[in-house]
Amino acid sequence: MQVNGFEVVDRHDRPNLSSRTGLRVFFFNDGQLVDPYALSGVTIFQKNANISPNSVLDSDGLIASSVEAATIKAHFGVSSSSHYSNSATDPSSYFAGASGIYRVGTGEYICALDQNTGTTGHYSLNGSSFDITASADVAADYIDVWTVKLFSNSDWKTIINEFTLFSDTFYTVTEPILLKAHPQLRTKHVTLGSKTDLKITNDITVENSGLTEEIKNIFKHNVVTNPQIKIEKINEEPGFPSRVEVSGYSDTSAGINVTSDNTLVFNWEPENSKTVSEWTAGTFGTLTGPYHVIVKYNLLNQIYVSPPFTVIVS
Repeated sequence: MQVNGFEVVDRHDRPNLSSRTGLRVFFFNDGQLVDPYALSGVTIFQKNANISPNSVLDSDGLIASSVEAATIKAHFGVSSSSHYSNSATDPSSYFAGASGIYRVGTGEYICALDQNTGTTGHYSLNGSSFDITASADVAADYIDVWTVKLFSNSDWKTIINEFTLFSDTFYTVTEPILLKAHPQLRTKHVTLGSKTDLKITNDITVENSGLTEEIKNIFKHNVVTNPQIKIEKINEEPGFPSRVEVSGYSDTSAGINVTSDNTLVFNWEPENSKTVSEWTAGTFGTLTGPYHVIVKYNLLNQIYVSPPFTVIVS
């Protein structure tokens, strides 16, 4: 996934010690994505620091004042000067090595754990403020503790998530890796007026018979990079162009999520087709009907372009 054009590795995609690890959280209320009223910060501990009978939390459910600063492996705030804030940072200010919490969509927040970051944030503890540096530098299980206020009249609370950092895996092979991709569009029909995730699964096959299963399994997961999607409206009526580009490859690259099993997810709203010049010129045709979805991505040193998949808007 990307934040402001920079690649970060999702917590579920086997991040390693040298990667920028994206710690992403979605906030829901009654099934709807919502923004919390305020964010205090995100604090990183090794998981074993929160195993009974010890806990990083106090009886009130917040991070205990007895926690030693040395146990904090990183801390991210919404600004460098204030521990509390009612707004998160716009992701356009993120750059590799930056520290902070970024709002990338309604209810969707992320911070990037980067070992190249110096000070990750200021943390107040027992009346003192500490500069916390990134020290999650061993392959282990970790927790990220989000301290939030969900509503203006609610109390501060903590939400605990988990992630694992893996050792950097270096290996050699004695022949080129032969990969074969078999993508499939799972979203076949979309109702006009809706905003729907287009889901494209990718069955990745390693064709080298001489490789061990352990190495083959590495390439079956998390191997798709630089994903892009092109969407075209297909006109079957006379008098209109047979194809009208709705979204080009460069338009979609920043909005595609890749899951740990190489599934591409792109949130699409057919109504947005009204923004193309052909709609204004009256040469677009109707919003309903067939569209073609074409996927493009990298597989190691290959650039793979899929055949067009059809999705019907009705």
